[in-house]
Amino acid sequence: MFKFKSTILMLFLSATFALANGYFIGFSGGLNHSLVDDDNYDLKSDNNLLLSPKFGYQINNTHRYSISYEHGGKSSGSKAIISN
Repeated sequence: MFKFKSTILMLFLSATFALANGYFIGFSGGLNHSLVDDDNYDLKSDNNLLLSPKFGYQINNTHRYSISYEHGGKSSGSKAIISN
């Protein structure tokens, strides 16, 4: 039997809403959780949260311009780097 301790979980949500005359608003958010096996010692636990609002204008079906702001923060976690 083998032990499998590595865990990677990513959840993302995104939505865009059309407004009048080609304008749109949207947002996206996500959560990333990583846990690496103890034998690697370079990443034990890492939790990241991303929030991003967006505002833009669509000229035609192939050209869309937007302004967005991304806020990413570490919700909790610790890193350990051990070398011999």
